[in-house]
Amino acid sequence: MVSIIGAKYSGHDAGIFLLEKENEPFGLDKERITRQKHDINFPYECLEFVSNKLKGQNVVVAFSDSNVSLKSTVKECDKNFHIKDYLSWRKENIGEKTVKDNFTYKIASKIYRSKLVRPFDNYLTKNYLKKKVKSCLPNSKLIDVERYDHHLCHAAAAYHFSNFKKALSITLDGWGDYYCSRVFLCDDKIRYITGTRGEDSIGQTYTSFTEALGLTPNSDEGKVEALAAYGARDNDLYKKLREEIIVEGLKIKIKNKNLVKRELWEVEKVFKPLVQKYGDKDSAAAIQQVLEETGVKLIQNAVDEFGIKYLCFSGGVFANVIMNLKIFEEVKPKNMYIIPAMSDSGTSQGAVVLSALKHGFNISNFTKSEMPYYGPEYNEDSIKSAIEKFKDKIKVQISEDWTKHAAELIEKGNVIGIYHGKMEYGPRALGNRSILADPRDIKVKDVINHTIKRRVWYQPFCPSVLESERQRLFENSYKHKHMAIAFYVKEKYRDKIPAIMHIDGTARPQFVEKKDNPNYFSLLSRFKKLTNYGILLNTSFNLHGRTIVMTPEDALQDFIDCGLDYLFLEKYLIKVKK
Repeated sequence: MVSIIGAKYSGHDAGIFLLEKENEPFGLDKERITRQKHDINFPYECLEFVSNKLKGQNVVVAFSDSNVSLKSTVKECDKNFHIKDYLSWRKENIGEKTVKDNFTYKIASKIYRSKLVRPFDNYLTKNYLKKKVKSCLPNSKLIDVERYDHHLCHAAAAYHFSNFKKALSITLDGWGDYYCSRVFLCDDKIRYITGTRGEDSIGQTYTSFTEALGLTPNSDEGKVEALAAYGARDNDLYKKLREEIIVEGLKIKIKNKNLVKRELWEVEKVFKPLVQKYGDKDSAAAIQQVLEETGVKLIQNAVDEFGIKYLCFSGGVFANVIMNLKIFEEVKPKNMYIIPAMSDSGTSQGAVVLSALKHGFNISNFTKSEMPYYGPEYNEDSIKSAIEKFKDKIKVQISEDWTKHAAELIEKGNVIGIYHGKMEYGPRALGNRSILADPRDIKVKDVINHTIKRRVWYQPFCPSVLESERQRLFENSYKHKHMAIAFYVKEKYRDKIPAIMHIDGTARPQFVEKKDNPNYFSLLSRFKKLTNYGILLNTSFNLHGRTIVMTPEDALQDFIDCGLDYLFLEKYLIKVKK
């Protein structure tokens, strides 16, 4: 029997995705272990996490990003810093590149990409990766190491987990294997149509605006999206950007290449003056509006050309829920699927799918689940052990009917944490590692933002909603379960559930059915009995700057640090000692 591990090792969102023929899928990002957001180091810890499980087994490891050179691979595997460290290093060590430096880099890139050098480099890279994997899986037999294109991995994951038969799978991100977007036609097999090169990356432009706004690139783009709602649409900066960023057929074109700059000095020179001139809110609104219109035009052109209205989306740009809403409203697909792990962590999922198909797996056994509860689950002994470690700081009691108890505490105005079952795979907390509050109380937004999560004031919170409440509470929508798209709250309910709504009237919901998550469904149902609203404010269980909690110890540490009223650790009700 062969087990297959998909792995992302180059750049942010390192992690793995495991398929075994007899077991459910397992996905884990390195950030959840190290608690460093978007961890960019090689996923040694993830491989070691599954090493005992794979003892004595034959293993294939499939890596995303097929064009990473040996030099870069060695750097990726051996580096030991995180995004915040990298940003600090850039400020201290990178000045303006000279013409000579840029010319040398371009010549070296041409040589590397040549047919003479690349095969040899790929051979050396593959063997280097084998050594690294073997060091993490000493008791498994490594059959092979495979490498797949970055965007093909994105597209394959989205298509196969959508369970659509015939669809377009479209990727859009910052940069990967020289491209920022690719269009694939999927009908059992995946056929590449065309793509947009990285030098025309609107994702990179958006990230540069993120940095120019004083936020963290490759992490805080959602804050730009949130801030945009406070700016003016059709403003002067939007008009300037609209002239430079266009869509021609199935490709994005950026006329002014200064708008696709990656280095710190380039951001300082090109983007910061724009932000200073037009202001934070209007700058955010401008790039957000251009992104929305670009995304809609690209998708509409693809639908028009192929006549297919089943759409699969992947890549970090599709984390932009307002752009996704515009696509839903204007393109009007028959169905659309945004993969929950839309960021680069999802390329692990795609790599494992591509390898599994190559090795004859029946992947329908793995892709039929609608919910991405693919992460670790901890038994009662582990929970008791964690409680023992923190016993001097907490009070504990057993709640035999914890979902009923939780609903009652929330209805009384408490903000609680819940921790149960398998951890979510992807960036959203979908009811297993969540902070919950009453959506009817507008004041709770400030309490969570300022006291508990300690985030910027303009970030909205999202709701989990009973599917049976969807049409009652929301305007035009569809049964979406992963918080990857926004919908408008109906006007008559906006003052009834204000804590889950942004200033523009939108919310990013998770619609819940009993089959998805019985415990969470029970909690929502019981809250509805108490309040007549089957909806809760749901934000990820973590302090701002930390990742979603994985272990019971993580949950208890963040609970103690952030000032939540109560924590349900499975059936154990916990409160901090005063």
